[in-house]
Amino acid sequence: MILQDCRKFFREFFECFEDYSYLKRHLHHDRIFTIGFPKTGPELENLSDIKKCIAKLALGSRSFEEQIRPVWAIFEHILQRKKTQKIMSRKELSEINVLLSEEFRMNEEDITKMLCFLHGVGTLLYFYEKGLDETIILDIQWFVNAFKSLIHFTVDIKDRDYNRDHFKSTGVMEDKKLTEIWKSKAKEEYILHKTKILAYMERLGLLAIQHENKLCLTKTNSFQCFSFTE
Repeated sequence: MILQDCRKFFREFFECFEDYSYLKRHLHHDRIFTIGFPKTGPELENLSDIKKCIAKLALGSRSFEEQIRPVWAIFEHILQRKKTQKIMSRKELSEINVLLSEEFRMNEEDITKMLCFLHGVGTLLYFYEKGLDETIILDIQWFVNAFKSLIHFTVDIKDRDYNRDHFKSTGVMEDKKLTEIWKSKAKEEYILHKTKILAYMERLGLLAIQHENKLCLTKTNSFQCFSFTE
């Protein structure tokens, strides 16, 4: 794909998802490379351009310039110990902060900086944005498994595979079916934190919650999920 075609593709792609501007952080024509297998030899062709791009992205990360306070290590340890509860509220973290010795306490601004840093390095999930800033997802794998269960769900015989076929062809799943999936196999924690999980999944671009005031495929409470063929 030549550069002009590549830019055209991304321009048209983003026009289709104009409400999800954050996708531009992950998809960009400057980070598209064509590689191929050589006719002889076990190694790929020279990947120097890709290596340079990866190095540039890594070195350009704000986490390299972040001034890390020693107390952050204490909080990271506390959050790791709380990981079994899956999700923590910002209020609960602030209450823990108050109980610490004065020398280890942080103000709310510093707590936000710490959470954003831990999010950036993959320790937890946190967005300092309206509607999300009060929720901290401690167990990322648990969160991933919640989404995995949706795209690999098993349909009951009584459903005659209608829900499965409908999901594969449209990517739309009813809220009722989502609840059934998360309730199965002792996934009560997903139901308990359902609203928070879905909000984070939508923010990450994993699914799109359909509202009545937007163009949607159904008029009922449902969400659209990116389905991948097996």
